[in-house]
Amino acid sequence: MTGGIPSELGDLHSSILKLWVIRGNNLSGCVPDVVYDRIEDSEEFWSSRYYGEDGLSGFLADLKVCDTTDHPDDRAALTAIYNAMGGADWRDYESSYDNYGKKNWLSAAPLGQWAGVSTDANGRVVGLELGDLTGEFPPEVGNLSSLRSLSASTSYSGDSTTQIPSALGNLSNLRRLSLNRFNGEIPPELWALTNLKELSVGGGLTGQIPPGLGNLTGLRELSISSWTGDSELTGEIPEELGNLANLRGLNLRGNRLTGEMPKELSNITRLAYLDISDNELTGEIPEELGSLTNLSRLALGGNLLTGEIPEELGNLTNLWNLDLSLNRLTGEIPEELGSLTNLTELNLSDNLLTGQLPAELSDLIEHITSEGGLYYNQGQEDIGVQLTMDFSNNDLRGKPPLVQGAAFVFLGGNRIDTPSNNGDREALVALYDAAGGDGWQRNANWVSDKPLVDWEGVSVGPNGRVAGLYLRENGLTGTIPPELGNLSQLRFLDLGQGWSGELEGEIPPELGNLKNLIGLSLHGNRLTGELPPELGNLANLQTLTLGSNELTGPIPPELAGLENLETLFLDDNQLTGPIPPELADLENLGGLSISRNQLTGRIPAWLGSLENLHSIGLDGNRLSGPIPPELGNAPALTSIFLSDNGLTGEIPPELGNLWLYWLGLSNNQLSGQVPPELGNSINLSNLMLEGNRLSGCVPRVLQGQLERSDIGSLSFCNP
Repeated sequence: MTGGIPSELGDLHSSILKLWVIRGNNLSGCVPDVVYDRIEDSEEFWSSRYYGEDGLSGFLADLKVCDTTDHPDDRAALTAIYNAMGGADWRDYESSYDNYGKKNWLSAAPLGQWAGVSTDANGRVVGLELGDLTGEFPPEVGNLSSLRSLSASTSYSGDSTTQIPSALGNLSNLRRLSLNRFNGEIPPELWALTNLKELSVGGGLTGQIPPGLGNLTGLRELSISSWTGDSELTGEIPEELGNLANLRGLNLRGNRLTGEMPKELSNITRLAYLDISDNELTGEIPEELGSLTNLSRLALGGNLLTGEIPEELGNLTNLWNLDLSLNRLTGEIPEELGSLTNLTELNLSDNLLTGQLPAELSDLIEHITSEGGLYYNQGQEDIGVQLTMDFSNNDLRGKPPLVQGAAFVFLGGNRIDTPSNNGDREALVALYDAAGGDGWQRNANWVSDKPLVDWEGVSVGPNGRVAGLYLRENGLTGTIPPELGNLSQLRFLDLGQGWSGELEGEIPPELGNLKNLIGLSLHGNRLTGELPPELGNLANLQTLTLGSNELTGPIPPELAGLENLETLFLDDNQLTGPIPPELADLENLGGLSISRNQLTGRIPAWLGSLENLHSIGLDGNRLSGPIPPELGNAPALTSIFLSDNGLTGEIPPELGNLWLYWLGLSNNQLSGQVPPELGNSINLSNLMLEGNRLSGCVPRVLQGQLERSDIGSLSFCNP
C-alpha cells in the first residue's frame, strides 16, 4: 500500500480498533495524532508491550507523529531542560528502539527533529525520550501540557541525585512515564495523572509507596523497582493498589518493603505479571492469589514469608514461572502444583519445606514437548532444558520425581533418598581429576562422601544415577576423561565454557555410549582433533553444541544417526570438506550453524526439504556455487546466513517465498539484479548484500521495515 494514513481512522474507538500493524508497506507521510491516540488505547498495543515488544515500532513501522509549527512554550521548556540537565554532555544514541541525545537541540530545526522529541499535528511535544541526564528537572517541564510519553534516564557515570520532579503532576495528558535511576520520594502530585497507563520509576528511591497511586485506575503497568539494590523504599504495600483493576503488570522488586502482602491484590484479576521479590515482606502468602488465573509469572522470592504454600496456587494454570525461593516457608509442597502444566521454572529452594516431593510433580515433566520452550536459567538453553525445578536447601525426604524429558531438577541440601552408585561416582571423580576440579569456581561437595545429589552441578534420578551434569562456565581445564562414557543414565551434559574455556585434547569417542543423552554442550573450549563418529550413536540427542573450539577434519556422516536432533552448532572451528549429504536424514533439525569453518563444496539443495529448519548459518566458509533455489521451499526458514563465502550466480527469487527475518549474503561473488520478490518478505528486518556484484535496486518496500542493512552501492527502487 502507498499514500498517507487518513485521520478518519482516529474515529475508530479503542473498543473497535484491536490490532494495528502496517509494516511492510510503502506508506508515506506521518501518523495523525488522533490515530496515534487510538493505537495507544488499543488492547493489542498494551499486550505487545507486555510481551517485550516495542509497541509503536511494530505498529507504525518507521512513521512518526506528524510535525507542524512549534509551540513557543514547548521550545522554551525543552531549552530549560537542556540547560538544567547537562545537555552539552548528552550522547547521541540511535537504534531501532531508542533515539535520544542532543542532535538538533537548541537549533532552529522543528522540535520534531530534535533527538528524542515527537510532536503532534499542532506542533505540541507529545513524546520525549532523554538519557544521560544530570542535575534536576526545571519547573518548565510542567509546561509540556500535551506530553503523552516521557522516558528519562540519568547518567550512568557517578552517583545520581536527580529527584522525581513534582511539576510532572501538571502533565494531565501523560500516558507513559518511565524514570530510570531517579532518587528521593515519589511525589504525591503524580496522583493527579489519571490518564497514565504505564508508570515505571526506579533508582535510589526513599519513603513509602503512596496509597494515592491507587487512584490511577487506568494503569496497565506499574513498576517501582530496583535491580541494583540502591532503593531505600520502605513501608507496607498499600492495599489501595488493589483498586488498579486494569493492571497487567506489577513490579515492586528490589525494595525494602515490609509487612504482609495485601490480599486486595487479588482484586486485580487481569494481572499477568506479579514480582515482589527481594524485599522484606513477612506473613503468609495470601491464598486469594489463587484467583489471579491470568498470571504467567509470580515471583515472591527473597523475602521473609512464612507459613505453608497455599494449595490455591495450583489454580494458576497459565503460570510459566513460579519463584518462592529464599523465604521461610514451611510444611509440605502441595500436590496441586502438579496442575501447573505450563511451568518452565519452579523455584522453591532455600526454605524450610518438609515431607516428600509430591508424585504429581512428575506430571509437569510429562507435559514437556520438544516444541518451543522458554528459558530462564542462563546457559541451560544450550542443552535443551525446557523445565527447571529447584527444591534445594530444604528438609525434604523420600525419593525424587522421575526425571524424564527435557527437565532439570535440583535437590541438593535435602534428605532425598538417592541410592549410591559407585560407577557414577568414579566417573565424576575422574572428571574432577582430569579437568582441574580444585580450581573450579563451583565445586561444593565434589569428591566428598556426600550423596551425588549434593555435588554442585549434579542432578540425579530416583535410582541414584547421574541424570544431569551442568558445569558451564566453571573454570574447567585439562581434558575430558573417557570415564564419562560410563554415565549410562546421563541425559544432559554441559561442559561449555563460554569464550575462554581451557578444556583441551580430543572429544572422547566413549561419549557415544551415552544412549540416553538429550543435550550435549562442549562449547567454548580448546578441544582439538576430529569429531568422533561415535557421536552418531546418540539417537535420543536433541541438542549438540560444539562451537568455538579448534576441531578439525570433516563432519562425520555418522551424525545422520541423530534422528531426534533439533539443534546442531559446530560454528567457529576448523572443520573442512563438504557438508555430508547424509545429514539430509535429520528431519527434525531446526537450527543449523556451521559458520566460520573451512567448509568447501556447494550449499546442499536438500536443506530446503527440512520442514522444521528455521535457521541456516554457513557464513565464513569457502563454499562455492549458486544459492540453491530449493531453500525457498523450507516452510519454517526465517534466518539465512551465507556471507563471506565464494558463492556465485544470482539471488534466487524463490527466497521471497519465505517469512525471512535475516538474510545475510554479503562478501560473495553474487551477480545479477536483486529479485523484487524479496519485497514479499514482510518480516525482513536485516538485509546484508554488500561486497557482491549485484545490480539494479533493492525493493523500496523494504526501506521502511529494515532495522539493520548494508546494501553497498545499491539503492532502493524509486516509487
